[in-house]
Amino acid sequence: VDRMAALLRDWSIDAALIHGGYSSVLAIGEPQGTKGWPVTLSYPGNHRRTIAHFDLQNRAISGSGLQKGQHIIDPRSGQPVKSKRAAWSLAPTAAIADALSTALMVMTPDEVRQYCLSHPDTLAMIVTEVGNTDTQEGGILRYGPWNGHLLRER
Repeated sequence: VDRMAALLRDWSIDAALIHGGYSSVLAIGEPQGTKGWPVTLSYPGNHRRTIAHFDLQNRAISGSGLQKGQHIIDPRSGQPVKSKRAAWSLAPTAAIADALSTALMVMTPDEVRQYCLSHPDTLAMIVTEVGNTDTQEGGILRYGPWNGHLLRER
């Protein structure tokens, strides 16, 4: 995705949205007359529930999750991740966003908070499993300025 963006920039294309399958999206610039490319994140397993809607520009977002089974293994325990359903990261490149979204699935909330504090150009959002909150669907943890200038909340 990042290499495609570099190629498009070499061709003087200054506005494009590159989607790399099911997980990564990279925005170059924005469509004329807009504040960015409209992006919506839906709750895993309930696509009618929107958990974020924003305009993305000159950044990438990537997601990881367990909808296709417990394939993400926590290297500290050797066991599949069970406490989270999904995670998204917003970062300067698609490669960083993709790697980080998977890492977020095994990181503790404090590790995620510390990472985002030390990398202010990176945001994280995690959907926890049922039982971690008082809601039946699980909770949503946000790290970084999701409502700030980086995303231009809609």
